[in-house]
Amino acid sequence: MVSSAYGAGKLPHNLQLLLEQIANQQPYLSNMQFGAVRLGSSEYDTFCRAIKQIANILIARCATRIVNRFEIKVTKHEIS
Repeated sequence: MVSSAYGAGKLPHNLQLLLEQIANQQPYLSNMQFGAVRLGSSEYDTFCRAIKQIANILIARCATRIVNRFEIKVTKHEIS
């Protein structure tokens, strides 16, 4: 799953719908493995809140994080 956030760490509409469906159906996701990349500005207190929310929901449904979360702080790295 690859997604972005907008504004103050808000989930995009299509991803919000998917996470609501997961919350309602409560599937057992033990066969799912995932990784998370955070991209944003750590100057905001909501720095990459969306990806944290996604990961927490997947972990709560027994999905397995296969790598540590990778963070890219745009104010500290040049993006070309």
